[in-house]
Formats: sequence, structure tokens, C-alpha cells
Amino acid sequence: MPQVAQTEHQQRTATSITEGKLFRDRLRDRYKATDYVRIINIDNEKFDWQYFPIDGEVEGFSDNGATRVIEGRQRFTSNFDGRLPGNEQIWSLGAGDSEVLVGANADLFIEGLYKKLVAKKRLTDTPKISETQARSFNWNDGLLQEQMIDKLFLGIENPTFNEPQRSQAPTKK
Repeated sequence: MPQVAQTEHQQRTATSITEGKLFRDRLRDRYKATDYVRIINIDNEKFDWQYFPIDGEVEGFSDNGATRVIEGRQRFTSNFDGRLPGNEQIWSLGAGDSEVLVGANADLFIEGLYKKLVAKKRLTDTPKISETQARSFNWNDGLLQEQMIDKLFLGIENPTFNEPQRSQAPTKK
């Protein structure tokens, strides 16, 4: 019988995964926070998350340097009767949709959707439990983290932004 070459996905087993590794470190093994990456929503419903860009806040000082002031975050009004918006961005990705995001934003999507899918599976597996019994979602399972990241992360992209249009040579009549 001919030998079949193993892919990276087939080589991952419970004994080949490092347990106790942070989720973000697993993502850093695949891409940098500044890379553009393609992700996909494998859930059957849309997923929403909030992203704060790295350049979204400005730090300064007032009162001759005695008070540190940070602008750009959501904050209360001066009389605390409402909130002023900041530079936070709300993102949404529909079921089955794919998108290219900057790596830091993709981190939030992948980790959030991973936790949502693990929770949904756990609730489906044990829908009725006693009121005195605690429900554990075990988000720290290294093998499951690697498998879900493999499904949600499709690869690094090299998008081109505002590429100039090439002029067409005039056609002769």
C-alpha cells in the first residue's frame, strides 16, 4: 500500500501539543499582529466583536505634568450623565463569511469565536444539569485550540490598497 504524506493538520495529536501555552502565543506562531490575515466565521450565526486600534489613543499630560490624560477611549461626560464615544470599532462577520483583517484585530475575532463555539458545544452536549452543578467550558485545551485556530485562520494575505489604474492604450479605429 502506498504511503500517504501527512499534512500539518494530521500530525497534531494530544501528545504533540504544548499545554499551558497562551492562546495569543499560538496565534503569534502563525502570524504577526501587523500582518494582514484572512479569517472565516465557521459558526452558523454572525459574530460581533470590538477592536481598538493601536493608534486609537493619544497620551498627554496636563497641570504641568501632574496629571496623565489619555484621549481616544470611551469616557463619561464632565457631569457623568452620559458617555462620549471613543475610537473603538465594532466589527461583525456573518455566518460563513471570510474577511482580511490586520492581525491584532484577527486575534480578537479568533479568540472570541473560539470561546463562543466551545461554549455552544458544551451547552449542546449537556443541555440540562443540576442547579448545584458548575459548568466547565475548558477553554485551555491546547489540542482544541490548535484545531479551532486551523479552521478559523485561513492564511496571511498581501492586500494592495489604492493601486493606481493602468491607463489603456487608445484603440485605433
